[in-house]
Amino acid sequence: MKYQARLEDSVKQLSSVLEEQKQLLAEHKANQNYAERLQNILTPTDELTTKGDDLYIGGCKASDLVEQYGSPLFVLSEDTLRGNLRRVKAAFGSNWPKPVNVMFAIKSNTNFAVRAICNEEGVGGDCFGPGEVEATHIGAQIRKRSHLTVQLSLS
Repeated sequence: MKYQARLEDSVKQLSSVLEEQKQLLAEHKANQNYAERLQNILTPTDELTTKGDDLYIGGCKASDLVEQYGSPLFVLSEDTLRGNLRRVKAAFGSNWPKPVNVMFAIKSNTNFAVRAICNEEGVGGDCFGPGEVEATHIGAQIRKRSHLTVQLSLS
């Protein structure tokens, strides 16, 4: 019984601390505006900004994009994509003793425009299966920068 009472006291104390932390987090979120929140998570190449309560992606007002194209809507900033590809290539290229071939995983985004941008930036395509090879080549991917992953079954 002695241990049961100690355990119950510990649980009550932890519950109290958890509630206190939840309250502090709620107060913090309430006191931080959208622009401040966004600034806390941006990377150097992000094209996201706010004006009042409006989100802008690459200079385009997000609500205008939704009005024009409908929702749900997937929006990608070409400048951010290019900047991120360049940052990855530079990071690996400057820290690896031999030439580095950065490969974009096609399965993460098969959009042909994305593939074309990757190709223009010198990023290859990591392909698994015919659909991914096709997406890579339709996106103007150069054959020598493609990599076909083959899975063998030994059963």
